[in-house]
Amino acid sequence: SDDEDGFVSMDTAWGDGQGHVVVSVTRGQLTGINRACVYGWIDWGNDGFGVNTDSYATGHRTDSGNGVVTLTFSTGLPASGYFPPSTYLRLRVVSSTTSSCPALGPTGPAADGEIEDHLLSFSPLAVELAGFGATASPDGVTLAWETVSEIDVAGFNLYRGETASGPWAQV
Repeated sequence: SDDEDGFVSMDTAWGDGQGHVVVSVTRGQLTGINRACVYGWIDWGNDGFGVNTDSYATGHRTDSGNGVVTLTFSTGLPASGYFPPSTYLRLRVVSSTTSSCPALGPTGPAADGEIEDHLLSFSPLAVELAGFGATASPDGVTLAWETVSEIDVAGFNLYRGETASGPWAQV
C-alpha cells in the first residue's frame, strides 16, 4: 500500500541554541494503536545519518487524524552563524501500541511507518540592498538599511563579529 501518507506538512524555526520542526502527521484509527511516534535527525556534517554530528529529537501524538508534533532540537546544533548552507532532515513515524515509543535509529527496519528526507536550506533569501549604514553614538551603534527589492521576506536577522570571518553572533 501507499506509504507516503504519514507526514502531511512541515515548518521549521531556528535560533540560538535550539531549533523546532513542527510536523503535521496523520495517526490512523487502527484497532489497538494508541500513539504515532515521530523521530527526527539532522545531518549537520552532511556525512550521513547516524554519523558524528547529528541532532536528534522525538515526539508523539495519541489522538487520531491529522495533528502536529513539535520536535525540539537542542543538542548538537552548530553555533549561530555557523549553520551550513543546506543539510538534510530525516523524519520517521511509526505506531506504538504501548504507552511509550520504541527506540529507533535513523536507519534500519521498523514494523511499520514511514521515513522521509527533507532538504533544509539556511541560505539567505533574495534581498537587494540600496544602502546599509552604521552610525556610532554614546548609546551604541545605530544600523539603517534600505532595500530595492525583497522576495518573500518575513524579517531580517543581523549578525556581528569581531572580524570579517566571525565568529558571528545575532544582534
